[in-house]
Amino acid sequence: MLPGLVTDAGERLKGATGMSYASMALAAGTAYLGYKIVGSIVSGPDMGPADLPEANFATWLRVKPEAQEEEDDRDPADFSAFIRKPGGPRSAPAAPPQPSKPDPLAKLPDSGKPVTILFGTEFGFSQEIAEKLQERLLDAGGYLPRVVNMADHPDGLQELAQQRAVVVCCSTQGDGVPPSEARPFVDWLDACEASLADTSFSVLALGDSNYTHFCRCGKNIDARLEAMGGARFAPRVDVDKEDWGAVNGWIDVVVAGLPALGIEEQTKSDVFGDAMAGDGEGKPVRYSKNNPYVAKVASLAELCAVSDRSVDKECTLLSIDLGDSGLEYTPGDAVGILPLNDPGAVDDLLDAWGMSGETLVERPAFDSSGGVDSFVTLREALTRLYDIRTPKPAIFDVLKKALLDSGVDVHHTNGHTNGHTNGHTNGHANGHTNGHANGESMISVSMDSSDDKTLSAAVQLAQLSSLAASEGAQVTYLEPRHVVDILEEFSAARPLAPGTLLGALRQLQPRLYSISTSQREAANVVGATIATVRYEALGKPRGGVCSTWAADRLKPGDPVQVYISKNPDFRLPKDPKTPIIMVGPGTGLAPFRAFLQERRLSGEADHGPAMLFFGCRRRNQDFLYREELEAWAAEGALELHTAFSREPGAPKVYVQQRLLEQGERVWAMLEHGAHFYICGDAAQMAGQVEAALLEVIGAGQGKGAAAAKEYLDAMSAAGRYEKDVWY
Repeated sequence: MLPGLVTDAGERLKGATGMSYASMALAAGTAYLGYKIVGSIVSGPDMGPADLPEANFATWLRVKPEAQEEEDDRDPADFSAFIRKPGGPRSAPAAPPQPSKPDPLAKLPDSGKPVTILFGTEFGFSQEIAEKLQERLLDAGGYLPRVVNMADHPDGLQELAQQRAVVVCCSTQGDGVPPSEARPFVDWLDACEASLADTSFSVLALGDSNYTHFCRCGKNIDARLEAMGGARFAPRVDVDKEDWGAVNGWIDVVVAGLPALGIEEQTKSDVFGDAMAGDGEGKPVRYSKNNPYVAKVASLAELCAVSDRSVDKECTLLSIDLGDSGLEYTPGDAVGILPLNDPGAVDDLLDAWGMSGETLVERPAFDSSGGVDSFVTLREALTRLYDIRTPKPAIFDVLKKALLDSGVDVHHTNGHTNGHTNGHTNGHANGHTNGHANGESMISVSMDSSDDKTLSAAVQLAQLSSLAASEGAQVTYLEPRHVVDILEEFSAARPLAPGTLLGALRQLQPRLYSISTSQREAANVVGATIATVRYEALGKPRGGVCSTWAADRLKPGDPVQVYISKNPDFRLPKDPKTPIIMVGPGTGLAPFRAFLQERRLSGEADHGPAMLFFGCRRRNQDFLYREELEAWAAEGALELHTAFSREPGAPKVYVQQRLLEQGERVWAMLEHGAHFYICGDAAQMAGQVEAALLEVIGAGQGKGAAAAKEYLDAMSAAGRYEKDVWY
């Protein structure tokens, strides 16, 4: 899936898979890990618009959870009332307001050469690159770079043909489709008949090489711009996951290539006129990732039999009341949920940082809470706005600069500084700072070795210098660490100004969950079946941001920000008589629950056969929605085939084995036009299921492996083979 924003090991940001919703996959050995969670919907209590929070999301956070029902007249300006520890302020008085991130537009010249930077993103990586390119052009001088989000232009960019220079950075969702909110723009571009004869362009295509159609969206945009008459002034670059080396190389080539285009200068008002005039005011509300709806938790339920959290699977059914939002969804779509960080983790970070949670920082431009204040408290920012798990690699430069500014006496020399860079904290730098041969320039430290504080600072500076110089070392170092771990290990870099560190943090991203109930059953309720993520790293307990929020802290009535992410490439057949075959172990069951409910409630008297292959560990522990599925099977609405991999006293059985056992039946359904669906893990399960399916097809045809592959490819081209899978 898209390289973009990250969560913890085990908790993916779900994205469009198969044809549209794959989760962002950053494999072990990268700095970014994820865990995809699929979702479901269940009925909830009747809740009208009057029951929904009147204040915005940030206002709710200003009150302690236990006080939400009794403090109806809370002051919306006092967010600290919610986030302060019991007993009063947790540390020193708030420092003077400090900006968290400078606005690139603030330093725009009155005129310059316009460059349009288009980006399409699901989780922010493309946007981060677009903004970096914008800043590079502003630093170069003479340019007016305009960053344009494809999601903000579903009807297209009508002035595209008038642009002299267009630079595109676009992710690919899952197996080759555009980011969900960029899809209308991409569709418009495909149908656009305008000539780009006067336009020069360059494309950065982002993707994940684990998928068959690597970077296909960016590649298609590149080809489309050329077909419209545009001239490529810098070659397309395809980026695997989050390869900053490739990204920075492309940016260098783009910046170097622009002067030769002969772009004519324009005024700032000509380039940014619509934005400066407040373009878009008065348009109907469209809820999205950047403008989520503040819904209310309807109910929560544990779906597994949990006796030991360290061993047993946990899965929370989170049901959300959509109130008067008017949000509509179709089985196959996903619900996006914007989570909150664990208050305990925020406390730990503030302690390691040495900052008061009441310190005021500038409200970042990406804040979608609806708040009107220019500043928020640092605690609020760390709770709901910033990812406090994996930071940007820029954190190494931030910490290094802080040490240099503190007065550590350094100079550059060739060779290694004995005793200062050997043996990083917790042994994580073995192989990273040792043995710098071939005369590589390293930081050497001049100091009084009796001064322990200076020694510590000097060692940390040398370690940071080594990390900052090696992308591979950064990946290895960042993989198991949260921001708090980094601050603890480089404690000599304190104090750090709030804006300085926040600039090295990422935006806290939403989690997408496959919707698992038909809206025919619960018009105003949408839900998520969330596999709770708990693990250990560096000897510390960890938890998924959204999954532990739902399992441990959310309560009925709490507000939660949501939106619907459409997935037109994972749909039931239009004809209800068409047979369907579904393979979904674990939480991969979620969208198929929606499919089955949709069919049962559609009002059609005659439906085609439905076959489901479901797998889990134990029948009596993590068999999700068991009673419901068995009831549907009993009434003839479903052929249910189960596989249990940890059943006591029984051999391990997996869904692909059950698929082979039912090979003749599966082949007969395929020959009658059945649609075949897979939802779940792409690293192993999906590939093994596909291999089993090819074996079934081969046996049915009797023509060999090549013919079976052609048959499956034809199914895929016809929209009969659809996958919602993640790495």
